[in-house]
Amino acid sequence: MADKTVNGKAPKLVVLQLTGANDYLNTVVPYTNPLYYDNRPNMHIPAEQVQPIDATLGFNPHMQAVKRLYDEGKVAIIHSIGYPNPNYSHFRSMDIWYTCEPEKVSSEGWLGKVVRDLDPKGDNVLTAVNFGRGLPRALSLSGVPVANSIPMVFSLACRVQHGPWRWRPSYACTAAPKVAMKCCAIWVRQGWMRKRGQISCVQPRINTSRR
Repeated sequence: MADKTVNGKAPKLVVLQLTGANDYLNTVVPYTNPLYYDNRPNMHIPAEQVQPIDATLGFNPHMQAVKRLYDEGKVAIIHSIGYPNPNYSHFRSMDIWYTCEPEKVSSEGWLGKVVRDLDPKGDNVLTAVNFGRGLPRALSLSGVPVANSIPMVFSLACRVQHGPWRWRPSYACTAAPKVAMKCCAIWVRQGWMRKRGQISCVQPRINTSRR
């Protein structure tokens, strides 16, 4: 990656992982190819609904936002991504995509290796930021720090003895209240909320605000 972008800022790589099935031929549609319609009599996008990007391919009609970015030169399409001798096991194939290791079973995610190359000493914990629940397999790599931001978090209520209530959001609590209570205990143990007096944790309340 370049050291600076055209506006002088450090470049950022954003990877959107869509876990699940995607029908590529109905995403980037070969709308002038008769084989597309012959082999998909009931599952094709009609040519008149496609958003053309050239004389042979077009976007799905629901991808207006992507088409606009494409027209602005901000989106590129890379066809036929794969690897030799593809494995037809669903689970092994997913593992290969997450690790980029088609010849061996690996525990190192490909994005994790990118982060390690960008920050070999792990000095910056914000080199990689994950938005969502759980660490993606592609980001998993021992010794590589990844900051997590969770859309729905628990707010932990901690109070100082003889003192007022103090609410603090926790970005570490992802599941049930019992887990949130453990997070609160970690806060106290690590001294993140050092106050005079005894600090105790109470039942957390759910904070549905997005950050």
